[in-house]
Amino acid sequence: VQSRLAQRFGVSTGPVRDALRMLADEGFVRFGARGTAIVHEMSGIELEELYEIRKLLEPVAAARAARFASGDSILRAGELIAAMNRETDASRWSQHNSSFHRVIEQAGTSPRSAAIMENLRDLCAVHVSNAITAEPGRGRGANVEHEEILRAIIVGDPEAAADAMFRHLDGRQRRMPNVHVLGERPVFR
Repeated sequence: VQSRLAQRFGVSTGPVRDALRMLADEGFVRFGARGTAIVHEMSGIELEELYEIRKLLEPVAAARAARFASGDSILRAGELIAAMNRETDASRWSQHNSSFHRVIEQAGTSPRSAAIMENLRDLCAVHVSNAITAEPGRGRGANVEHEEILRAIIVGDPEAAADAMFRHLDGRQRRMPNVHVLGERPVFR
């Protein structure tokens, strides 16, 4: 696999091996027999666990953002909400959603926490995109929640920001049983 990828991209096998190790470290691939890289399909239990962890970390980041966010961060978060409100493509909406959460986390001025949360969001990304596709109106509901989070940050209310973020993630998590990710397609239970 490494040789074929290296040949396809016109590089040596060293960078390919390093990239595959990075993907494995992030949980996107695992190595099978004879070093074969296998794309990791996330189970419902793993996705549930990721949301549990996000519900512990992201409210803290939102509270910190309510204390430390700059005007530029608030403006960028508002622009991303507007972009999500206009977006009709689930994949692009998901990218804007991830960027919105990233801005909030970075506004909390904790680079280490932001990096951890970025990894968690990346692992959840396929689910988020599939859920938006599978459940019409889900994006609009999430945008209302995003607006509530941002309002709390704007007024500098850490408790309200943390509460709004927790309820946002908890709501997403509670709706997960409605859509099960199978490869790249949503399958209804």
